[in-house]
Amino acid sequence: MKKYLLPLILMLAAVVVLVIANQFSYIDAQGFLHEPGFFVTPFALLLFVGGALLGLWRLVRGIITRIHA
Repeated sequence: MKKYLLPLILMLAAVVVLVIANQFSYIDAQGFLHEPGFFVTPFALLLFVGGALLGLWRLVRGIITRIHA
């Protein structure tokens, strides 16, 4: 289970980054949405996808290792 710790941390960091970034969104008097933390959305997506791919890679590698052992 320890090998999945880093992917889990990366995916949780992505969720935390998005939650924190969206805490400061507001709608002004003219009805425009202001999202000062919107620039971190691609970074959070990169963290989440990276964590998911790393976890999938470790899962597949573990299955292949058990088959060939």
